[in-house]
Amino acid sequence: MIVSYLIYEKTNKKMKTLKRITVSLVCWLAMAVCAVAADAVKMSVESQPDFQSWKVTVSLDNSQSGNYTAFQMDMHLPEGFVLVENSLEADFRLLAHQVSVATLEGNVLRLLAYSLTNSVIPGNGGALCSFVIAAEPGLQENLYTLTMEDIIFSRRTGTETRLSDASAALKYDADGVVESYDVVYMVDGQEYKRVPVEWGTPIPAVESPVKEGYTFAGWEGLPELMPKADVVVTARFTVKTFVITYYLDGLIYKLVSVEYGAKIVPPEVESTEDKEFGGWVGLPETMPARNLTIYGNMVPLGIEALFEDAVVTVYSLAGKRLLSGRTLREAKTQLPRGVYIVNGRRVYLR
Repeated sequence: MIVSYLIYEKTNKKMKTLKRITVSLVCWLAMAVCAVAADAVKMSVESQPDFQSWKVTVSLDNSQSGNYTAFQMDMHLPEGFVLVENSLEADFRLLAHQVSVATLEGNVLRLLAYSLTNSVIPGNGGALCSFVIAAEPGLQENLYTLTMEDIIFSRRTGTETRLSDASAALKYDADGVVESYDVVYMVDGQEYKRVPVEWGTPIPAVESPVKEGYTFAGWEGLPELMPKADVVVTARFTVKTFVITYYLDGLIYKLVSVEYGAKIVPPEVESTEDKEFGGWVGLPETMPARNLTIYGNMVPLGIEALFEDAVVTVYSLAGKRLLSGRTLREAKTQLPRGVYIVNGRRVYLR
């Protein structure tokens, strides 16, 4: 297709020149594609006064590259839109280029630009060209998306660069009357906010909801542009994790991460020959929305664990009550040396 645009010269001398140009342009359809992430094609859509047509401007940001001499790209028009004939206008960046736009099968517009002298597209950013599309009779008022695909730029060397697809939103409002619809924000089944937004415009941000023990993770079902209908969106949350620091006899014993609201399973502590674990003090059943510091201690297996004048009840290890209402000093004198359950604790009396 590109070659057909080039072969129209009248002299042999010009033919030689144009053959070189033709080879260069054909090469950029066959050479390996070079990826340049920084360069990008962008589109903007401007509604015309009749509310039935739109000016589409195609721009190129080539701030990190350049030396492009030609390009080809395909715009996919939604059903119900057509190209307005003779509406193509080249910007100053393409004054040295031949520019065309044609409708292909499947309502695709092919935009093509090349230079008979292999002139470089000047500048490193800005508009390339524009054209007008129109709505066919009976088109439904709605938001539509224009997509530019298969974007290929070539250089004098014959190498080509394929750029990422570009897209732009188009709002079709037959009479231009401003209409607004509600965005309803829901949090845990309850209405959080209700905001009227003009359809076809960006939806403004609202204050994020706060929920104890959770981090707000966004609104589910929230579109970028307001459709021609009310929208209900739901808050998403992720559960937070907090840390329990366990101290045993004044030293850090273990750090445990627990999700908010989860059941707390305390770490086990093994007894030694002369001490047993006395338990964790102040440990809740489930994790609150804060970090915790929990203390525990090892209790000696002997009378040192109790005061001499403490009133005690003593059981055997088999569960038989031996003494009650006596001081520990009295219990020592009345019981043989050994291990007993004293006030619910295992104690070695000696």
